[in-house]
Amino acid sequence: AHPDVLYDLVSLNSYDQYTYTHCVNVAVLTVGIGVASGLGRAVVGPLGVGALLHDLGKRSVPPEILNKPGRLEPGEFEIIQTHVVEGEKILRGHEAIQRESLDVVLQHHERLSGSGYPLGLSGEALHLPGRICAIADCYDAMTTRRPYQRARTPYEALLQITKEVETYDRDVLDTFIRMLGKVGVPKKTHAEAV
Repeated sequence: AHPDVLYDLVSLNSYDQYTYTHCVNVAVLTVGIGVASGLGRAVVGPLGVGALLHDLGKRSVPPEILNKPGRLEPGEFEIIQTHVVEGEKILRGHEAIQRESLDVVLQHHERLSGSGYPLGLSGEALHLPGRICAIADCYDAMTTRRPYQRARTPYEALLQITKEVETYDRDVLDTFIRMLGKVGVPKKTHAEAV
């Protein structure tokens, strides 16, 4: 990776440690799903870079909104949503960042149903790397304690994601569940979440 990109990532740690840790977690999960899906190195590399940097745009969100303990007001949620486009803007200036990585950043909050943001993409318009990162992002966010929510168990998180059948790619989700089963998620989680 280009040194300036690494600086951007490290600066995120000093801005908000949760977001930095979340980015690392999501990158590990995303690469794991990519490998488990049989994607080649040429796809997994940019996928991992995009996942590692997917929330870089949160540097532009005021900390009092980013870490607000209560429910966000509509205007505050709109400010949070800007992190996707802001992240893509930051990364677009780096020659070392491939288009596929930018797609991960832009699409990690898009949903198959068209209910996501920033573009409201749906179906085939949402590329596989974006579909993969969306699941990893949601899972890590749900299983991590935040000021505004308790950490859910892996089972609870997978059950919730599985219920949203029109939102997430079922094949990617099945691969993710199998992958987690191999690394130690309780068998109950695997069996009942499927």
